[in-house]
Amino acid sequence: LPPPARRDAARRWLMAAAQGVKTDEAMVIADETMAVLENPDLAPLFGPGSRAEAPLTGIVRGAVVGGLVDRIAILPDRVLICDYKTGRDAPDRVEDTPVLYCRQMAAYRDVLCAIYPDQPVTCALVWTRAARISVLPDAVLDASLMAGAGSTMSRP
Repeated sequence: LPPPARRDAARRWLMAAAQGVKTDEAMVIADETMAVLENPDLAPLFGPGSRAEAPLTGIVRGAVVGGLVDRIAILPDRVLICDYKTGRDAPDRVEDTPVLYCRQMAAYRDVLCAIYPDQPVTCALVWTRAARISVLPDAVLDASLMAGAGSTMSRP
């Protein structure tokens, strides 16, 4: 749908009898969803040419890693990815993001950097419980890799 029509369409869909969502609740869910879709930092993830549930496999620090990137957009000047964290509370500070999530995103970033060596990779987590977005700086991702050894990938 064109962006101006999305919010009303989401509300109508949520309020359809088959969904069983009350009007007030549908409005909150639609507004939270639109806050993510309309966030200017993430807009390319939901635009033309973006992909959902994109499989990704590569070698990171000598280990084969693989997973599904929830959303990815390959742009002329950067690669943008995000992973949804459903039913989990967002930390108050990006530095307090659970290390497992940071390692997951660091692994995705490292695979994509090998594929697109001339483009920066921006990693974000979308915390669906509160429709909050955490863009993970490279320093946070790199620190997660130093926090301990072991596999960098699993699908939390």
